[in-house]
Amino acid sequence: MKFITVKELATKMKKTREIISKEKVIITWRGKPIAIIRPLGEDNFENAINDPMAAYGSKVTKKDLMKFKKAVEGFQKEAMKRGITEKDVEEAIAAVRKEQRDKNK
Repeated sequence: MKFITVKELATKMKKTREIISKEKVIITWRGKPIAIIRPLGEDNFENAINDPMAAYGSKVTKKDLMKFKKAVEGFQKEAMKRGITEKDVEEAIAAVRKEQRDKNK
């Protein structure tokens, strides 16, 4: 996977277009990743639009999603047994996200 800056993307369009047509590219701005661009052709265009997982090149199957759903349900049941509320979970997630934002500043 290649890294291309926003400036390169804007100023060297022919070169970057050739790279993007062959492999996934991470776009960076001020040294930090801001987007991923992946090749898209006529053969996979329809899938990318209709199937969000395909849009990211994911190999996730329905069976995988069912396993994930069961795991989440198990976590929910365990949390209920321990008295952990949805609000507790949301607050914990918010705290971690804030910590990550502060770290990236």
